[in-house]
Amino acid sequence: MYNVKKVSVAGLATRPDLANVAVLLNMAGHGRIRDATRTQVRARLDCGTQVVQHLRAAEEYLDVAWFDAVLYSPSRDDTRPCVGEVRAIVRGPTGDAAILVPMDAIPSEPLFPFAARGCVRLKWRIAENATELTLRLVPVRNVRRLAFLVPDFADLAARHGFDADVPAMDSSLQACVDMRFFLNTFFPWDVR
Repeated sequence: MYNVKKVSVAGLATRPDLANVAVLLNMAGHGRIRDATRTQVRARLDCGTQVVQHLRAAEEYLDVAWFDAVLYSPSRDDTRPCVGEVRAIVRGPTGDAAILVPMDAIPSEPLFPFAARGCVRLKWRIAENATELTLRLVPVRNVRRLAFLVPDFADLAARHGFDADVPAMDSSLQACVDMRFFLNTFFPWDVR
């Protein structure tokens, strides 16, 4: 229980990556929720094996932020997994739920060397005319397993130079929307 604290919805919404969390949770700002930094998931690998994995969403863990990326299903239908990054874990009477930022697959760059292996290129999801990244509330039981995302450093360097850092969630909306990621092509279970 050391990893759970009770916070107000308004307090959680002060984080730039969770600005519209009150709407997502359908709660008033003075409402209080249990915010967990980690929880266990029963991961289901493509080969059918099930293992326990620890899902983390912590603003500070050993002096750095730790937000896991996951493969999940918006419903209990596992046939088309989605990719997202968990930004918070809320504990409720029916179980834990992950607040995550979903990611959309986009076409690979021409001549990208890993395209032949089925490497998936991703970007953050944002609704048309929105001022914040999209958030989604997903029961932890719908999380299939952890995923390993890698920033597209070639694209970032082409846009901002070789010294550019990957934008943080409190960066400008445009910086976050422009950033590209890959499911790690060296983990064969993360590519299709």
